[in-house]
Order: sequence, then structure tokens, then C-alpha cells
Amino acid sequence: MANDGYVGRPTGVLAGQNDYTVEMWFRRGPVGTLGVYLYHRSDFDAPSNTGDYLGLVQNGDFVYLFIYDGTPGTGVNGFGFTDIWADSWNHVALVREGENVTVYLNGQVEIPATYMPPREGTKWTDGSWAFGGRSDVPALNQRFNGNIDEIAVYPSALSATAIEANFSAATRAGGRYHEAVLARNPEAYWRLNETAVVVGTDTAADATPGNHGFPYQTNYRSGTGTEVGPRPPVYAGFEGTNNAPTMPGTGYLGVASGVLPDANDYTAELWFRRGPVGSIGAYLYHRSDLDALTNTGDYLGLWPAGRNVTLFVYDGGADIIAAGRTEIVTNRWYHVALVRQGEDVTVYLDGQVEIAAARMPLREGTKWTDGTWAFGGRTDQPALAQHFAGEIDEIAIYPQVLDRTTVLRHFNAAFVTPTYANALLVDAPVAYWKLDETRPAGATDAIDASGHGHGFTYHATPTRTGTGTDVGPRPPEFPGFEASNSAPTLYGGR
Repeated sequence: MANDGYVGRPTGVLAGQNDYTVEMWFRRGPVGTLGVYLYHRSDFDAPSNTGDYLGLVQNGDFVYLFIYDGTPGTGVNGFGFTDIWADSWNHVALVREGENVTVYLNGQVEIPATYMPPREGTKWTDGSWAFGGRSDVPALNQRFNGNIDEIAVYPSALSATAIEANFSAATRAGGRYHEAVLARNPEAYWRLNETAVVVGTDTAADATPGNHGFPYQTNYRSGTGTEVGPRPPVYAGFEGTNNAPTMPGTGYLGVASGVLPDANDYTAELWFRRGPVGSIGAYLYHRSDLDALTNTGDYLGLWPAGRNVTLFVYDGGADIIAAGRTEIVTNRWYHVALVRQGEDVTVYLDGQVEIAAARMPLREGTKWTDGTWAFGGRTDQPALAQHFAGEIDEIAIYPQVLDRTTVLRHFNAAFVTPTYANALLVDAPVAYWKLDETRPAGATDAIDASGHGHGFTYHATPTRTGTGTDVGPRPPEFPGFEASNSAPTLYGGR
């Protein structure tokens, strides 16, 4: 293999596709006066100075990220504003969506959406990428000097929240599920971990800045016995100390107010484990102001359909609007999300559509001005034996409609060990090279961890001992990585 300065040059990755996201970690060494390249997306037989380039350039005493479309003599298309220090690990993601390119550094926007249409002659038919340099003018001394690790390529434009969540997965210890929820900016999120038992005075804390805490109305919150939430090993995305209150079926979990007053569209998401359900059903939540007319608002509950218990949605009228098809059994945790968009309501169970877009316009007299939500029962007829029995956990209310993909990602996040690698795999990359292979003990090929088979052969220049400088981001600074995480070192030049 030539001593050419690249990590490697894979092919067949997103052949012919425009929109994409590329994400990686890097730790820079010296940057020459011409700059250096982290990657270049261009087929090897394409004209020179075409494709997408992401690199680093020195300006005085500072080093910045830049993007470039290859146009000679015009300068780069966009600069970052953060000084990239030597010998420090950084996470970078470039998102191309249509003719715009955005770059994120350590989870935040570094180069805002920049108009950068592919130049005439750009060729991506073969799906070729060069990591650690540019593929078109190899004689230029613009090879990257330092470490590159954890390269992932996605077949779509990842959102800002997804990129921030991926970065956070590397830098924060703890459960992945709650990070996935917070990444979607809920209006309120009650984790329900409090174990104090002073009914009416102790509060279910809101994990968002909205401060929508509400007083508990159940004192079964010991954090022991049945009063625990989804936990490892089955639910690896939660902490081992995750708690959940138990409701005996005679009262509410609590009533929150000031949450999305008068907003029509929303998503409500929670986990539950049911106990007995009476002959007239039980309610997980009811959205309705306390002074609203009886039998108005949005209701989500459990219905004893024959011998089986299923989910149902209800608007307060004579009959339920729609029921699910899956039997909800006892002693099992379920994830449920209700999405209202306009006059339609969709319910997801464990990440899949359970009740498809049911027509449910608001009944006359519906009042949401105070933003009131009752959890574990209905607010309008508390005397009816329709209070929920069992456990409810991780309630989140969003001011927007979550799509099916996001709901499924949240459900999946409950089952994955909270590591950076698993955070990336939730977003379904088309290629993911962890670059952990060492030499001489390891293989010569970089393995594709995405399952799509895009492994590539390492080029000769990088050292890959897994010791010294040949290590990737590791704990304790980056707890989302393995203590043995390795990364190839490049030395620039040819």
C-alpha cells in the first residue's frame, strides 16, 4: 500500500445520493498554511476541484473548520468561528440537505446553513470518500495530521437535536432514554423518581426548564418492590435506580397545569405497567381544564374488550373513538405515545402504530385554556371507578407532532446500553467505522459496524497500535466510549 497519508478511501457508500450526514471525532496536530482535510467526497475519476470538502485551516494563531466546493481561486465557502486546539478531541458533523451545507462542532452549529451546490462535474456515482485528505490533488501537502475516529455516514440530513444527542452520548454518563426525550425539547418531562411520601406537598419534578412540577397524589413511591420503573438489564437505556410510582386504582398520580394552554397539536408519551382494569375501563391521562364541561377533552385509556385489555382513545361522547388491537397484559412495561395533529389522533405502542389517524375533532365545550392534564384518571367524573391501577413512568408532553421515526427511536433508546456507538446506530447510518483495529495484532480492514458491509482497507501511513497517541476518546472525559477505544494516527504529507 502506498504511504499516501489517508486513513482509507471506501467506495460504494451513498452512490449517487445528494443528501447525507457525515460524523466523526478528530484530534488535530499541526495544520499547514494550505490547510488540511478531514474528508473529501468525490469519485476518484471525477474532475479535480469538485465534490464536498471538510477541513481545517490556520489563520494567524487560530485554527478553524472550513467547507469548500473546490472552486479554484475563490476561497472557501464557509468558516467556523471556534479555535480548534491541538491535542483535544472534537466531534464534527457535516449535513448536506439539497444545496445547503451545515457544520456542527461538539453538538452545536459551527457553520450555519451555507449555499453550496455541487459544482459542474461533481461525480458521486461510485460513492467514493477519502478520509484524512483530498482525493483529487494528492501532491498538495494537505493531509490531516492527528487522529480520526468513529466515522459515520447517514443517508439523510440528521436534525440538530439528533447530532446534539449523539455528542451528548459520548460526554455524559447515564441513561440513553431520557437524553433521547430531552433532545426533542418537550414542554414538560416528569421522570417520577421521587421517593418521598408526603402526599400533596412533595412534587414530581419537571426535567425541562418549563418548571411544570405537580404535587403527587399517591404515596406508593418507595423505589422498592413494584414501585420501580423500567430498569436494566431488560431496559438498558434507563438507570439502575429508575423509579416509578404505583397507583392502587383509587386516585390520581397527579394533576399538572400550565402545560400547553390552548395548543391543539401535541404529543404525549409515557411508560406504563398495568394492574387490574375494571369493566368500564381505566384512564392513563385526560387533557381537560378542571372547569370544562363534563365529557370533553382528550382521553387515553385501557378498555376491557371482551377478555382482552386494549388501548383506546375517547373524546367524551357516547362511544369510544377507536381501540387498539394489541392485548395489554399485566406485569409488563409498555411505551405509548399519543399524537394529535389537527383533528386526527394517532397512537403508537412500543414504537409501532397501534391506532392509525383516528378522526377526533374537539367536542363543543372543550377547554384547554389552563393547560391541565390529569394522569391516572379523568378529571370530570372522579367518582367513576376508572382510575388507573399499576405504574406510570417517564411522562413527556411535546408542543409538536413527533413522527413515527422519532417515537420508534425513543422506544429503542430504552433497550440500548448508553454508549456513543449505540446512539449512532439508533439513527441508522449506512456506514460506521469505529476504527478500533490495531496492527499488527488486528485486521488490515476497517470494519463497518452498521451492518451494510462498507469495510475498507487501511492505508499504510496511519499507526494503529492502540497505545500512545493511537487511542480514541476514552473515559473519564468521554464516558460513552470504551476504555479500550482506539484511533489511528495520521502524520500528514505523503
